[in-house]
Amino acid sequence: MPRPRPRPFLLTLTLLTLITLVGCGAKPIPVKGKVVLPQNVTLAQDDSAELRFVNEDPKGKSAATTLSNSDASFAANVIPGKYKIVLRITPYPGKPTSKQREQGLEPVNNAFSEKNSKVIGDVSDKSDQSVTIDLVKGTVSSN
Repeated sequence: MPRPRPRPFLLTLTLLTLITLVGCGAKPIPVKGKVVLPQNVTLAQDDSAELRFVNEDPKGKSAATTLSNSDASFAANVIPGKYKIVLRITPYPGKPTSKQREQGLEPVNNAFSEKNSKVIGDVSDKSDQSVTIDLVKGTVSSN
């Protein structure tokens, strides 16, 4: 006796359901704010300052953005979760003083590296969050 063939409609419906379920997950939330740098640190006009949100969950996604050199502000899209805040400031390599500046920034870059940073913050599922990341106090607060 021949086996009945599955109907194309049922196969298509099953496939679309699976794709929809796999595609569902936490959506990134716009997070903007400002970083309070240590008193002895200023951003030069041509520095590159990378701010990273490193997910505390090893399976979670992290996010990265750059700081504005004029006011240390940032904007990023971050999936809700708990994050370690990481900062890396890199002086422009083409300047004669860049090596000296890099050495001067090394204590800050080391203190706020992925390995050493103690600054932890939560991103909720509330849309359009505004936060202040205070590296001096080691806090992340909502505005």
